[in-house]
Amino acid sequence: MQRVVRPFIVYLISTALLLTPTALSFAQTTVVKVAFIGIAFEDVSPDIQKKILNDLLALLQEERSLLTLTPEDVQERIGEERRAQLLAQLQKTSILDLAAQLDVDYVFAGKLSNQSRDPQRTLLVGSIQRFDRATRASFSIDILRYANDLGEDFKKIKQEFIATILPSTSSTLASALPVLIVGGIALIGILALLLS
Repeated sequence: MQRVVRPFIVYLISTALLLTPTALSFAQTTVVKVAFIGIAFEDVSPDIQKKILNDLLALLQEERSLLTLTPEDVQERIGEERRAQLLAQLQKTSILDLAAQLDVDYVFAGKLSNQSRDPQRTLLVGSIQRFDRATRASFSIDILRYANDLGEDFKKIKQEFIATILPSTSSTLASALPVLIVGGIALIGILALLLS
């Protein structure tokens, strides 16, 4: 009996270990791909531009289930001139065509201009938009706020634009199931081998 059981257990462990990469690839399919093409600024100082771009990019990159293309990544793929044209117009059809070209699920972009008459303060007026490739829809969050008070707008972007596109917990658990099953089979096989 041991002559039959041991080879079977070794076969079971080997199969489980060979299937692990396949199971891991299934588990990693819940990544959502997004592209942040940037923001078209008008009369906004370079320091404020850099801070806003970095803050918005940080919101996207802090989510592990989002694979984010930065404005630099997008520019590298489509060129500076085309990226500038897209930002200047933000036409839904053109942005959704870009999403298909970059093979991303969502595109983030915006337009902000300084409407302040006080040279010491920057009053930002404009919007940040999210374009959804699957539904071919676009959503906008309007901004009318001084540059140093954008915290509330970033919270709103995180809640309405980012949290709503993250994979649900149940789909994450479902995608991890193959890894758990294969790992369980390997563990059972190892325990059986040790006990026999």
